[in-house]
Amino acid sequence: MPRQDQKSSGRILGLDGLRAIAIVAIILYHMFPYTVKGGFLGVSLFFVLSGFLVALTSERSRRKHTYNVAEFYKKRIIRIYPAAICVVFITVGVFFVLAPHPVQGIRNEVISIIFGVNNWWQIFQDSSYFTKIANASPFTHVWSLSVEMQYYLIWPLLYYLYFKVAREKRRDGKSHFTPRGFIMLGALILLSSLLMFFLYQPGQDATRVYYGTDTRMFSLLIGCAVGMFYAMFPPGVSFFRRTKWMASVMMGIAVMFVLTCFIFVDGQGTLTYRGIMQLISLVFAVMVFLVADSGEPFGEWLEVAPLKWLGERSYEMYLWM
Repeated sequence: MPRQDQKSSGRILGLDGLRAIAIVAIILYHMFPYTVKGGFLGVSLFFVLSGFLVALTSERSRRKHTYNVAEFYKKRIIRIYPAAICVVFITVGVFFVLAPHPVQGIRNEVISIIFGVNNWWQIFQDSSYFTKIANASPFTHVWSLSVEMQYYLIWPLLYYLYFKVAREKRRDGKSHFTPRGFIMLGALILLSSLLMFFLYQPGQDATRVYYGTDTRMFSLLIGCAVGMFYAMFPPGVSFFRRTKWMASVMMGIAVMFVLTCFIFVDGQGTLTYRGIMQLISLVFAVMVFLVADSGEPFGEWLEVAPLKWLGERSYEMYLWM
C-alpha cells in the first residue's frame, strides 16, 4: 500500500507494530520484573494509541456526516465485551476446578470488570500492581481496560465540548475553527498530569495514581490531541515533507528514550510519577504521529509480519496474560 494512500484508505500503516511493542513490553515486565523494570509503561502507549484512534475515526466520520454516538458505543461494546467476558468466565471456571482458593469471593471483582470500574475497585481494595505482581487475583491487569472504557463513555461529550469551544462564528454567519479546542485539551492534559504529580506520595504505594482514571487520563488526551491534529492534514500530505531529516532524528531519540525507560524506570519511583510518565506519553505521541505521517517510512518498517500479527492480537493477549 503506497504511503500517500494511508489517509484515504482509512488504514494507517505501523499502528499494529506499535501495539506489538506495547504488549511485548508489558509481557516481558510480568515475566522479568527486575530486568525489564519499566515494561509497564507499555500501557501508556496503548492509552496514547486509543486516544489517537478514537479522535481520528470520530473526526473522519464527522466529516463524512456519518458520526453517530449510538454507533460509536455499539462498536466499542462489540470490540470489548465478547473477548473480556470470555476470558473472565473461562478463567474463573478453570481456577474453580484446579485452584479454587484464588477465586473465592471474586464475585465483586467480576462485577467491577463487567461494569468497567475495576481500576477503582482495586484502588478501594488497596490492591497494588507493583507489590503484588504475583497477586492471587488473575485479573489485576484488567484495570487499564476499565480506564479505557470510562474514557470511551465520556468521549462523545468531550468531542462535543471540543467543537463547542473550537467553533466560532464569523461576521458573515459562517463558522470556522480556532485553536481553542486544542487549548481545552491542553488544559485537561495539564490538570491530569498535575493530579498524578501531587497525589503521588513519595515512599508510599503508588496504587492510587497508577490506577486512577483522573491521573492516567492525560495519556489518552495526548493521543486525542495528536489524532485531531493529524486529521487536519489532507490525504497524502506529509508534515515533514521539507524536513525529513528532522523526523528521523526525532524518531531515533524517541526510540532510545523509550528503550531506556523500559529497562530502568522503577514503578515505585518518585520521578516516574513526577515527570517520566507524563514525558513518555508525549514521546509515544510523537512516535504515533511519525508512524502515521504519510511521507515517512516508519509505518512500513513496523508492518513486518511478526509485529503486525502481534499487534492485531494485542488486546486478546493482554486479557489472557
